[in-house]
Amino acid sequence: MVTWKLLDEGAACRNTLDYNRANELLRYGIACLRGKAGIVASEKGKLELALIMKKDLARMGAWWQVKVLDHWIHRFQKGEFGDIHP
Repeated sequence: MVTWKLLDEGAACRNTLDYNRANELLRYGIACLRGKAGIVASEKGKLELALIMKKDLARMGAWWQVKVLDHWIHRFQKGEFGDIHP
């Protein structure tokens, strides 16, 4: 299982973009939205986790990963992965 932590405000400025870390965070965000990350959370909780990860990716400067995760967030909001919208 992948673990992640929130970035502090200055971490993104101090470090160069770590593509492996950004892709790992992207994969975990998608798995959360699809319900395959092994976490127990409401639909709102899954969305909140994905939005936090999107913010972390933006702080890292991983613009491509932000764009892809945003696409998956929109799919989630349309109800493609949950029981909310059949």
